[in-house]
Amino acid sequence: MLTGFAHEKAQLTQNDYTDREGKFIAPEELYATLTEDTLVLVMVSLATYVITDQEVG
Repeated sequence: MLTGFAHEKAQLTQNDYTDREGKFIAPEELYATLTEDTLVLVMVSLATYVITDQEVG
């Protein structure tokens, strides 16, 4: 039986959305504020995990 699965440490982060003036856009205002023809700049980081077969010892 597997215990201590990785999802126990998973986190959800709240993204920081701001308008042109740097004012915070609340999550409930996103659809009204970010309409069609809105330019969105995104900073992302990507990670790759390589999992290899390991013997249980």
